[in-house]
Amino acid sequence: MLYTEAVNQWQKHVTGMRPMMIKANMISNDAIETYAPDASAFSGEYFTDKLETKAGWNRPSCDEDWFRGFAQEMDDFVGAIRENREPRSGIDLAVECVNVIYAAYLSAETGSRVMMD
Repeated sequence: MLYTEAVNQWQKHVTGMRPMMIKANMISNDAIETYAPDASAFSGEYFTDKLETKAGWNRPSCDEDWFRGFAQEMDDFVGAIRENREPRSGIDLAVECVNVIYAAYLSAETGSRVMMD
């Protein structure tokens, strides 16, 4: 089942509304938006990894590592080692996140609520 179809089924089940699209932007980065009619307009500029083309609308990152949280995550990890403490986003949070994501997929597939512990 495609993601959009799963979201549409979930939305219909929960609200009784007609199909619609929900966008969850987990790493929001819309500080800069660019538009180029063709890729050559920004040929010498770095936008972001894994970008298929620089043509059309894009959202290049001002400081990719900072905007995506990697610098803060690494700082906390190093701090946890130095201070002999658990990182803020340790294994317990990671497991809980995976469980929530799995429950959402299962709910979308079955069309029913999924209870979590």
